[in-house]
Amino acid sequence: MNRALTWGTLTRRFLTLGLTAFGGPMAHITQMRRTWVDTDLIAPAEFSDAYAAVSMLPGPASTQMALWIGWRLKGWRGTLVAGALFISPSVVMVSLIASQMCRGGALSEQFAHAAMGASLAVPGIAIAAAVELMRGHRSTWAKSPHPPRAQRVYVAWLITASVAGLFPRNLNPFFVLLAAGLVMTAIRHRPTRGSLLVVAGSSTHALPSLSVLALKVGALSFGGGFVIVPMMRADVVSHYHWMAGSLFVALVAVGQLTPGPVVATIAGIGYVLGGWSGAGLASLLAFGPSFIFVNVLAPHFQRLRTSPVALAFLEGATPAAIGLIGATAVLVTSSFSHPWQWLCVGALGIGILSRCLPNTVALVVGAALGLIAL
Repeated sequence: MNRALTWGTLTRRFLTLGLTAFGGPMAHITQMRRTWVDTDLIAPAEFSDAYAAVSMLPGPASTQMALWIGWRLKGWRGTLVAGALFISPSVVMVSLIASQMCRGGALSEQFAHAAMGASLAVPGIAIAAAVELMRGHRSTWAKSPHPPRAQRVYVAWLITASVAGLFPRNLNPFFVLLAAGLVMTAIRHRPTRGSLLVVAGSSTHALPSLSVLALKVGALSFGGGFVIVPMMRADVVSHYHWMAGSLFVALVAVGQLTPGPVVATIAGIGYVLGGWSGAGLASLLAFGPSFIFVNVLAPHFQRLRTSPVALAFLEGATPAAIGLIGATAVLVTSSFSHPWQWLCVGALGIGILSRCLPNTVALVVGAALGLIAL
């Protein structure tokens, strides 16, 4: 705990982060590094080790990194302040935009078209996220005791998850991701006793089912925010039919367009289903696991990074997560029906992948195109 750092400084810096952290997880991490490492409050090596550890945990990595910084500087109270200030602005903005989209009238139509226009950039952002994640996990093959076999397993899970992500009605991506991690854990590390069984329930009522979905989002979103998109779509669009695919894609774009974590998309879904109480419930359940993981496991991060069980689970879950992210691009484009939308998706995707267009700029350009189309 850093007693020299005042609560006022901690609050001000995390509020600034929550209001200005555009661009996705890697942009968030870069901004946190400038805020805390470049000002000599956290050592560079300690920051890098912590990021490697939170990347092994389920849940949004940038959110959990913010929580770790709060824990490192001010203990468990610091995690509450850091989490509230980093997460709340995004949740409120997404919920407000969702409320405008659902209200009806001319203004509502403008918000909806802007959100739909922004969604034209989502396929390119998803593909770029998958490529970046794949580059970042090349070392997984090298660390394996059987590198060629690890490469084959990596590709196999990548393809399996991609296919499963395209057909969420038949196979929920949640179980694909979970199975990938558990199978590799069983292969690499065979425990002598005990087992892990995760059962996801469902309900005919919207809010209980939304609660289950939010918990899945918070507890198994390995690989970044985009992993949750096919997982959410499987329940929201394909299974429960809560909303059309076009509205879901628009909410995903809103989650990208606002600062803070992409997981805040769940707040927009919660608002559509249950108003502000639905948004609050979904947000609490989606981000709650991250608070628990960080406060419980932060003192043991170094041990977690070298745990054979954790490494084995990640070896299976990572390629499955990348496959699901790739499937996201295809699922999103299936909601577009006009030729001009496909042309814009291609142009924005090329701009994003060539790094000529930052993610936020591409989303704003898409929103402008949506308004022009209106």
